[in-house]
Amino acid sequence: MAAAERAYMLVRKDPRRLITLEAVAKEAGYSASRLHTLFLHRYGETFGAFVRRVRLEKACGLMRAHQNWTLTQIALEAGYSESSDFSRSFRRAFGTAPREWDRVAPLNGLGDNERNRQAEQDPACDNAVMKAAPDLLAPPGSVRIEHRPRQTVAIYAVPQADQAQNLRTGWDRFERWLCDRDQRRPERMMMGLSYDSHYDSPGDVFRFELAHPVDPEIHGHAGVVIRDLPETQAAVLSCQGGLAEFSSAWDYLGRVFLPDSPWEPASGPAMEIYFDDPRPSDMAHWNMDCVLPVQCCEGEAS
Repeated sequence: MAAAERAYMLVRKDPRRLITLEAVAKEAGYSASRLHTLFLHRYGETFGAFVRRVRLEKACGLMRAHQNWTLTQIALEAGYSESSDFSRSFRRAFGTAPREWDRVAPLNGLGDNERNRQAEQDPACDNAVMKAAPDLLAPPGSVRIEHRPRQTVAIYAVPQADQAQNLRTGWDRFERWLCDRDQRRPERMMMGLSYDSHYDSPGDVFRFELAHPVDPEIHGHAGVVIRDLPETQAAVLSCQGGLAEFSSAWDYLGRVFLPDSPWEPASGPAMEIYFDDPRPSDMAHWNMDCVLPVQCCEGEAS
C-alpha cells in the first residue's frame, strides 16, 4: 500500500513531472507489474490512466481560472508537450473539443457513453451541458482567503461516499481507529478531502477520503495511511445544510469565484472541515467549511 500511495502522491503533487511506474517500483523494491496490480486495486484505474486524467483535470482547472489564456498556454502549463496533445485528450475524455467548452460548466458525465445516453434521453442535453448554470450567479456566502499550516493527518478512503450509509460506516470505522490510538480529541475536527475535481472527475474514479489530524509519531494501519498536507492559502466558504447547499458552495467556489478572482487552483486536496457530527441527522445535515487551495495568479503563462 505504501508504494501505491507514494506513486499516487508523486503525481498529485506535480502532474507535469515525468513519473514512470517503473521508477517508483524500483525505488520501492517492487516489480512494475506488482505495483501496477497494487495501484489498480487501491485506486480503481491503472497508473497510466491516472496520470493522463490528473494532467487533463489540471488543464481544465487552469481553463476555468484563466479565461483569456490560449489553449497552447494551458497545455504547456499543465505539462503537455503541445496543444494538439491536450485537445486530443480533452475530446477523448469529454466527447467535445476544448474550444467548444465555455470554461465554466462541469465536465464530469461528458464522456462518450454518458454523453450519448443523455442525448438519447434529451436531444437538447448535448448543447445544454456545455453551458453554465444560471443559479450560480448568486453567492451562497462570503468567500475568505485563509492561510492553512502544514498538517499531519490520518486518511481513510470511503468508497461510494455519495451514499449516506457508506459514509456513515466509514466515519464509524475511522473514528474507532482514531479512538483506539487516543487521537480523536475535541480540538481536532473531522475532515473530508479529495484531490479529484468536483467538476470534472468521472464518478467511477472520484476518490473521497475522511481525514483527521494526528500526532506525528502515529503510523498507518488497517486501511489508514498517514499523510502530510502542505501549507497553503485557501479560498474558504462556510455552509450549512444538505447536499444542495454544499454542492452549491463548491460550484460557486470553482465556477464563479475563481474565474473572477486573482487566484488560481493550487496543488493539494479540496477539503471540508466538519464542525458538527452529521450522524444524528442520518448524514443529512452538515455544518462545514469548504476549503479550496489557491495560489496567486502570476500573470500570463509563458
